[in-house]
Amino acid sequence: MSNMQKKILLQLLPSCQNNDKSGYYYTKYLEVVELLGTPNLKETVKKEIENRIDFFRSDRSEFVDIERVLRTLSKIGNSEDEDWLLNLLDQKPYLYSISLCRAIECLGIFGTEKSILFIKKCYSLRVEDNFVQSICIKSYESINMRQGQYREITHEDLLLT
Repeated sequence: MSNMQKKILLQLLPSCQNNDKSGYYYTKYLEVVELLGTPNLKETVKKEIENRIDFFRSDRSEFVDIERVLRTLSKIGNSEDEDWLLNLLDQKPYLYSISLCRAIECLGIFGTEKSILFIKKCYSLRVEDNFVQSICIKSYESINMRQGQYREITHEDLLLT
């Protein structure tokens, strides 16, 4: 892809957001970003996540799709994004269950030992939410496997002590 094509794609984001009430074109935009995965596009995704969380915090009466943008980050993110995501989740912990699950999944995909405490905290705080707990187990297991630790994960492994 040429620099001109990348520049055009970066310029499409505002029009996708403003003129797309159904979210169709924005979803298509994110699919293209996932295919390209350039550093500039990843930065726009991260900024969009921050903007959507801020908007959600300011107006909970309107649905804000944070999960879909986090899904894109899970596909184009890498270990360099772990600190950014952990900081974001620490500073702005205002996510519905499905968005929180996608953020935990991102940590499972590209997180390291640094993400373990956050995953354990989510697991311990969301005892009534089986979906969040399942994603915590999967992400914790993924991080351990990348570190060469192959074993069955138990409930006790994820409880904060």
